[in-house]
Amino acid sequence: MEHFPNAFNFATWGSSTKGCYLEELHALERYQVIAADPDDQFEISSRIAELRGMMGDELAAYRKTDDVSASSAESERLLGDPTVDQFDALTKITELAAKTRVVVINEAHFAPHHRMFSRLLVRRLSAAGFSFLGAEAFNAEPEQFARSFRGGAPTHQTGYYVRDPVFGNLVREALMMGYKLVPYELTHVEMDSAAKTNNFQQARERGQAERLYKRALKDKPRAKLIVLVGFDHVKERLAPNGSESSKRMASYLRELVGEDILTVDQVAGDLTGRFHVRGQDCSGVSQFHGKPVVLTRNEEPLSLGRYSGLVDVSVVHRCTGIDHDRPTWLQEARRVRPLLNACANTPRDRRVLAQAFLQTDPPDAVPVDQVLRSSGGSNPTLIVPEQAKVRVECRVE
Repeated sequence: MEHFPNAFNFATWGSSTKGCYLEELHALERYQVIAADPDDQFEISSRIAELRGMMGDELAAYRKTDDVSASSAESERLLGDPTVDQFDALTKITELAAKTRVVVINEAHFAPHHRMFSRLLVRRLSAAGFSFLGAEAFNAEPEQFARSFRGGAPTHQTGYYVRDPVFGNLVREALMMGYKLVPYELTHVEMDSAAKTNNFQQARERGQAERLYKRALKDKPRAKLIVLVGFDHVKERLAPNGSESSKRMASYLRELVGEDILTVDQVAGDLTGRFHVRGQDCSGVSQFHGKPVVLTRNEEPLSLGRYSGLVDVSVVHRCTGIDHDRPTWLQEARRVRPLLNACANTPRDRRVLAQAFLQTDPPDAVPVDQVLRSSGGSNPTLIVPEQAKVRVECRVE
C-alpha cells in the first residue's frame, strides 16, 4: 500500500513549482486519496480549491473547501433590510481611503473574483496617490522576487498565489501604473524560527507588519500603501476578550503607523460561494445580482460575520452573469475579447488546460488567462486583452 509522505506541508507546497498546474493538481488529488490524517485532508482540499480557482473553475474551488462563510446569510438578509443603504463598493472604499495612507484588503485564496476587485481598487487608488503595493503572496526572498519578472511579466517565481492569472494581471497593471511592489512575508527559514517560539502566529503577524512598515512607510511620511492579505490578517482590532497573542498583522501595522488605517474584508459577505455551494442561480433576484456593494446603517459602514467590529468594512460580492461559460466579472478590467473554442484539437477524453500568454511573454510567465477543460467537456473560451497579440498553449494531462 502506498503511504502518504510524512505530513503534507501546507506552507511549502508548490514553492518550487515550475508552473505545472495540471501535474500539481494530479499529485494533490492522488495525495488526497491516500492521506489518512484529517489535517492533511483539510490542507490538501484547500490547495486543490486554490488550484481550481487559478485554473478558471471557481465553482469547483468553492465546493472543495469548507471555508464558505455562513455569515453570507447575513448579507442576504441585509440586502433586503430597508434600514440598510447600499453603495457601489469601489466608490465607497475609495472615499474612505482618502482619510488614510494605508489600506489593507483581504481575499479568500480560492476566490479569483476577490483579486479582480482588488485590481480595480488598486487602479482607483493610484489616482489618490497610493504608490506602494504589498502582498502576502509575493515571494518572500527579496532577490528572488526582484529577479522573477521578465519584461514586466510576473513568473511562477513571483509568488505562489500570483500564479493565478487574475492575480498576475493585477501585478502587471500595478507595475504599468508605477506601483512599487513590496514583498513582506517571512522566508521559510524565518517561518521555521517563528515556529520555535511560544506563539508562531504572533511572531509571523508582527514580523509581517514590521517588514511592511520598514520597506514602504518608515521615513516616508507621504507614502501611501495598499496591502493584499489572506483571510484574517486584515483584522485590525481584537475580538471582545481577545488576548494579545491573537493580534493580526493589520493591528500591528496600525500601531507602527501611529494612525488609523482602512481595513476591508471580502470574505464574510461573499454571496458568490454561498449560491455556488447551494447549487442555486441568483441571476433572477435583483438584490442578489450585480456589482459588489458596501452596506451602511446610519451612514456607518458595516463589517460582517467573523470580521464584525474587527475591520472597517465588508464588501458584499453579489452574483454576476455568465458569458461564453465564463463569469462576466472577468470583463471588469475592460478592453478584453474572447478567444472561442480553445484547444479544440486536443483529445476529448483527457483533461486539458488551455492557457493564453502575451506573445512577448517568457516561457515561465503567468498566463493572462487559463481554463481547465474536463474530460469530455466543451472547449473553453479564453478572455484576453483586446489589442494584444497572444499565443495559446494546451497542456494535456
